[in-house]
Amino acid sequence: MTLSPVEIAVLFSTGLSAFVFALSGATKLRRTDTTLAAMSALHVPALLQRRVVALALPWAELLLALLLIVTAGPLRSLFAALAAVALVVFTGLLIGVLRRGEQASCGCFGTLSADDTITWWAVVRNAFLVVCAVAIAVLGATTTPPFFPALTAFPAAATLMLVLLWLVTAVIVLVRMIVVLRRRAAGASASAAPVGAPDAVAGMGDPIPATEVVSIDGRTRQLRTISLVAPTVLLFLSAECSSCREAAARIPGWQAALDPVQIRVITSSDPATLHERLPETTGIAYFGSAATKQALAVPGSPSAVLIGAHTSPVVGSPVVRGVDQIDALVRSISAARA
Repeated sequence: MTLSPVEIAVLFSTGLSAFVFALSGATKLRRTDTTLAAMSALHVPALLQRRVVALALPWAELLLALLLIVTAGPLRSLFAALAAVALVVFTGLLIGVLRRGEQASCGCFGTLSADDTITWWAVVRNAFLVVCAVAIAVLGATTTPPFFPALTAFPAAATLMLVLLWLVTAVIVLVRMIVVLRRRAAGASASAAPVGAPDAVAGMGDPIPATEVVSIDGRTRQLRTISLVAPTVLLFLSAECSSCREAAARIPGWQAALDPVQIRVITSSDPATLHERLPETTGIAYFGSAATKQALAVPGSPSAVLIGAHTSPVVGSPVVRGVDQIDALVRSISAARA
């Protein structure tokens, strides 16, 4: 078989794209609540923020991975074009989060990215995947057969080249993951927050998660003890988030509307920075939010959820995302009280 740069490009892109979509789909299985939270964090249109969509998404990704592998010619180009469109749309959502200055996890790879805050690295990664998908769509129509028959028919030198290219890509991703894990570990150490969290995501009506947060004086508190006096709206904010500044500015008005329901801020930001940038949080903030965010599948900042008092120690509302949805939650609680 003649060594063709076009065939090498198509096979490399097909193998990489199929692997990424398969990994993305597999790690989202049985994590519907987390997927819904990520959709909210990315500001996916409300029409698509449905449980049925979140249930179908991982299976669609797995199916797309399979179709990229088993098809060839124009049909493979069609599925690659669909993959490219999906990646472009998803990348646009990531850019929107970054431009708004929000902190959120995309949940791109399920449990592997549950605590991975969106950065420009995710945009670069997706841009590379878009290039791969476009390469398959443009060049794949002229190459047959499907992935595995073509790979086995390649000369040894070409196959070795493909393996080396995949290995280089894997090393780059692995190095990035190590950097993220070290940064995550350093953040957990700095916040002195417990790292444990329940395996299951707590939803509306479930018991308040048995996670811990840290008060401004350094004392560790069980999350459920925050609402011993009164039902509490947990407001998840970050000092680095521009939308959080708007949410913080509304705290006095929200508290007046909610009384006697109280508001408490949950964050992983540095206390001094938080109080400097969001002075409305002074006296009502708790730190080391990572475990609580994971336990409640909080999609990012700003978000909010209602938890009950000691007489009803359960999660009292869905987790809502964004200033408008938080405002709607406050109004619904106020109306229910009335």
